Amino acid sequence: MRLLADRFLINGDDPVIDLATGASVVITAAAAGSAPEQLQWTLRCDRWRTLQHRAIAPLLDFGLSGERDRFEAWHRGPAWDGAVSEAESACAVAAQFIGAAGMSVGANCRARDLSRSERRPDRSRHGNGLPQWVARTHRRRVADRDARSALHPAPCVRRSPR
Repeated sequence: MRLLADRFLINGDDPVIDLATGASVVITAAAAGSAPEQLQWTLRCDRWRTLQHRAIAPLLDFGLSGERDRFEAWHRGPAWDGAVSEAESACAVAAQFIGAAGMSVGANCRARDLSRSERRPDRSRHGNGLPQWVARTHRRRVADRDARSALHPAPCVRRSPR
């Protein structure tokens, strides 16, 4: 048994429990990364925490865990037991809402994904939850990284989205 952030009870293969509410949560963990990566992650999580829509699992908490790790705690809703067409409609509504908020959407929002009880954004494919202009800028910078000299860093000022 382990306590994360003085709030989440982790007990082996059992569902993680939010001690503040008694609800089940899904914890994702990763290496903290460099200072710029931590800043980008913090901004992304802050944005996810402010988004509220019935088709999107809410981000309950996030932060550093120890010196080298970070975590996200997502509300764990019940397994989807409705019709596939309703699930597809919910995915389309969620994707439209996230896009309207100026954030990127992963390619995994399919009805079959809702059959799992872990309904949280999956940033493992195309979408990463970052504002779209940041995601585009990051892809450009990665693509151009080898073409630029390390003596010429990318500008710090970003153009705001339209």
